Amino acid sequence: MYQEKLFTSYLHLNASFSDNIGIANGKAGAVLYLSSVQDEYYREEISFIFLEEILSQISQHTPLNFADGIAGVGCLLEYLSRTGVMQIEVNQVVEDFEPYLLKTIKADLCADLTLGNGLSGYGLYLLSRLWSGNLSASDRARISGSLIYLVEQITKSSEAFGLLLGNNSLWDGAPGVYLFLSGVAAAGFLPAELMPGVFHILSSMIQNISSREMNWREVPLWFVLLNCRSGLLANSGYAEKIAVDFAKYCDWCIVSKVNVNFKEAIFYAALLRYTHHFRGISACQQVYDRLIEFALSKFERYALPSLFPYDAGRRSVRIGMAGGADGTALSLRAALEGEFRWLGILGY
Repeated sequence: MYQEKLFTSYLHLNASFSDNIGIANGKAGAVLYLSSVQDEYYREEISFIFLEEILSQISQHTPLNFADGIAGVGCLLEYLSRTGVMQIEVNQVVEDFEPYLLKTIKADLCADLTLGNGLSGYGLYLLSRLWSGNLSASDRARISGSLIYLVEQITKSSEAFGLLLGNNSLWDGAPGVYLFLSGVAAAGFLPAELMPGVFHILSSMIQNISSREMNWREVPLWFVLLNCRSGLLANSGYAEKIAVDFAKYCDWCIVSKVNVNFKEAIFYAALLRYTHHFRGISACQQVYDRLIEFALSKFERYALPSLFPYDAGRRSVRIGMAGGADGTALSLRAALEGEFRWLGILGY
């Protein structure tokens, strides 16, 4: 058991102090976790109170991005509504801030391509809106037009994407960009004329794998490549190469010292269990075993305040999907119990 009560109580006591409303680095991550726990009081009352706090904190100064701001909150609202966790009139809630996000996209005011801070995060929000069954025809056309424009901007920015190669973070590296693009393709919104640009991005990622030095922080990269929902990899001609290279990577992990922190180990173990479960890739198992053994030894040795201490810069303990107490709790439950529903917020 991943000690749900410990995480739940700790987040209840500490998350409200955060001024960050985001899903990766803030309070929206706490709502994602608390809305999934077994305790009805936390699941239905406390998570809703936190959500109300988030919505009351949104202002003209709130970042638009996915990690810290409006795009991530919007994805959370759509996820909670789509899964039936909460009854939310999403169209009414987002009508005040969505126009500003669309304006930012159309005005080319953001050059960052990443999931956490840039265009891919905006795009994931647009995708979550299009997955909704409650859009009018005009809203659907407007949002899908912005989505296609985003993809076009990303595929034209090959130099900017090249700078992300080697950064294997889901939030501020190449994997998050590909996660978004493969999600667009899987949803059927990728025009044929933009397909070559997407394949070029995929090709540059795969070529970079061949020239790099292996390291433990590659797991998010392998996760997005192996769990591509769109058939992009199968149609790229690289599927066999990726299978061979991943087997070599797993062989390396099995004999190499685990060189990540507790939170990374839990997150990577969850991604590997997902890959093993849904893709049947047996090579994941031994790497998963090493990571989970390492992480649990830390978890059993240290109390939560030691693992997630107060951060003066954040004015709270670290929260959010990107290594916060809530994101780690979700990953730990996924790694130990195979509970992956929360990954739906990323399109899985």
